[in-house]
Amino acid sequence: MYLIDTLIFNSKSEKKKYQRIFSKKLNDINIETYTFYTSNLFFNSRGDKWNLLCVIDLSKYNRDIINTIPLTKDVTIRREYMELTPNAHVKSLKSLKCNLNIVEHVDVADKYLEEFQSIMIQNNIPAMTEIIHKRSWCNEFIALETRNIIYHKSKFPKWNQIHLISLNLKGVLLFKKDFSTVLKTHSNISFEQNFSRLKKIRVFTYKANASKTKNILSNTHSMDGNSQ
Repeated sequence: MYLIDTLIFNSKSEKKKYQRIFSKKLNDINIETYTFYTSNLFFNSRGDKWNLLCVIDLSKYNRDIINTIPLTKDVTIRREYMELTPNAHVKSLKSLKCNLNIVEHVDVADKYLEEFQSIMIQNNIPAMTEIIHKRSWCNEFIALETRNIIYHKSKFPKWNQIHLISLNLKGVLLFKKDFSTVLKTHSNISFEQNFSRLKKIRVFTYKANASKTKNILSNTHSMDGNSQ
């Protein structure tokens, strides 16, 4: 299970201060499995843009720990409890340097949720799994589904999926070619067939490139992309 905060700040200094304070509070309750994404560039936006995403992996914790994690509503667009789409956390066994971290907030109409998940499980996740393990341009793929919205600021648009993809510049050039090849092998459909259907049943509330920072208080924290 994951706890996800989508946040907005008026300045970089305000954001950095929040990161330090929030990180300390997480570490004080022995939560170290969290990652911050700072938005750099938006490809799609259906409302005021977020500038910090906090992804907290609580898979090793009791769900009740959520109640001990502070919520600052002034800067929070949304806090939600999410779960992985089946088999949808894929990470490379190699240590690839990936400077692009794509964050997608996806909204799927309720009547299409089952179909969307089926497409992910049958087509996109197997394709991404093979690409991550057999190509050299993608390091990680995570697909999350909303299970419970704890807080959502009403003036902001909605979504019910978040996808996180870590890749390098090579992946921008090879994505369609490699995805097409793997889709044909695994699912016997074309790239166009797969994504034309997805375009009809989902919209991107936000799609952004972001910097990624893990556990900023740790001596061994890692950083991908350009820090903000």
